[in-house]
Amino acid sequence: MPRTIDGIAELKTLVGLEVAVSDWFRMTQERIDRFAQLTEDDQWIHIDTERAAKESPYGTTIAHGFLTLSMLSEFSRKSVVIEGNFSRRINYEQGPLSRAGSGGREDSRTLHARRRRGRRRRRPSGVELPR
Repeated sequence: MPRTIDGIAELKTLVGLEVAVSDWFRMTQERIDRFAQLTEDDQWIHIDTERAAKESPYGTTIAHGFLTLSMLSEFSRKSVVIEGNFSRRINYEQGPLSRAGSGGREDSRTLHARRRRGRRRRRPSGVELPR
């Protein structure tokens, strides 16, 4: 269930605080393979399950770093709802990133996001809420 934030006024009170934690996301080999095909990044550690089982330090294939990064939009959408009179929600900046050392192993519940509210900046046509 996503956290609901009541507009800009409530957002102002959350600077520096953890706002939401997403649910766990299951990364599948099918998704990794589709991403590899789309980006033409077909390194064996991502797509060759037999070789990865023998040679990878993880004992299996791992998700591409950019694939896990691209999931941040989905994690945010499912974990935070900001109510108010807004015409759109644009992912402009994600801020500093960190991850655990699991390598985004295929079929493991290793991916989720923690969202911390950063500073805000007034924009001529709205409010920019980085990080």
